[in-house]
Amino acid sequence: MANVSRHRLISEAFMDGAYDSGKSYRLLRSMGVKTIIKPRKNARADQGSPERRNSVMILKNLGEKRCFIGE
Repeated sequence: MANVSRHRLISEAFMDGAYDSGKSYRLLRSMGVKTIIKPRKNARADQGSPERRNSVMILKNLGEKRCFIGE
């Protein structure tokens, strides 16, 4: 992940599934960035960081097409 924080202040990040990893969530949390990353379709809401569990619940409650329009 590129260190864009040197150039801009980032408060929120909405990312695709390529960034669905513990490392991404830890890095963004350490920077104070509110994060939503598209989880895998078989992702469980009872595992991972609180941010990831939140992303899984949003996807399951709203549905993939309503959450990630444009992909």
